[in-house]
Amino acid sequence: MFLLSAVGVSAICLTLIFMADHATPAIPIPTGGSSVDTVTQDSSVHDDRVYDSLGIQAHAVHILDVNTGETLYAKNADTALPLASITKIMTALAASEILPENSTVAISAEAVSEEGDSGFTNGEIWQARTLRDLTLVMSSNDGAHALAGAAAAFLTGQPGASSHDIVSKMNAKADELELTSMQFTNETGLDTDEQEAGAYGSAHDVSQLMAYILKNRLDVLEVTAQPTFTTTNEEGQQRIVVNTNPIVGQIPGILASKTGYSALAGGNLVVAYDAGLQHPIIITVLGSTYDDRFIDVKKLVTATDELLKNTK
Repeated sequence: MFLLSAVGVSAICLTLIFMADHATPAIPIPTGGSSVDTVTQDSSVHDDRVYDSLGIQAHAVHILDVNTGETLYAKNADTALPLASITKIMTALAASEILPENSTVAISAEAVSEEGDSGFTNGEIWQARTLRDLTLVMSSNDGAHALAGAAAAFLTGQPGASSHDIVSKMNAKADELELTSMQFTNETGLDTDEQEAGAYGSAHDVSQLMAYILKNRLDVLEVTAQPTFTTTNEEGQQRIVVNTNPIVGQIPGILASKTGYSALAGGNLVVAYDAGLQHPIIITVLGSTYDDRFIDVKKLVTATDELLKNTK
């Protein structure tokens, strides 16, 4: 096992009972699917009135039937909007494609300047996958920066390589997947200033990115279906974190999720869940409020389940 230098911050130790990982098998996903700019232009065969009456606060919505590639509902789904911490999905994917499974990451003091305190301490060592899981569950800016730095160091062979080397890989991955609305400036999704976000993308492309991961790398996101995650670092210190998505336990068949929030983005949330008999559905909301993103998604899950039940 080898060591890669990265980033970190101050320590927090918690004492909750372990909640084990539960692996979810990858689901075959056809390519394709449609999207639109407005609700009235939706090419879906379904009656949009089912969704229009819900009072959704989000500026943009996209609901994808993963098996058919069909857009079940779309509202401003092709509009590029600030992604905030939904960015970390791509960060985790890019880092996972670069870092070997047996790699470790040493946290350094460099990330202390990152916004937020995720409880990491200077010098502590994590398995790369474990750090990735922690980063996604608690939406850690420190962890995202650490992963990006470690991946850049491995990629370039330079211990002090800039995390921007991985941001370029994130943009290249978006291009590879034809997610044309996605553009990343940093690995965290933090706003760069009062006018510019750290990443942009459409609700449609967020759904498509999630669909790609469900098919190809579900291991990257499966931890995000857990309300809490418990693990230990390489020194044996236990760490327990709470999911930033408080409704994961309220969505039957939840497969994965990711939150995002910033001043420019507002409240973002994407969830993937199994509507029954290996029928994965992805719901993305962008530009809601901090609290309403969760209410929006719960309403959309209920409406989608009802729609699917009535069309069987």
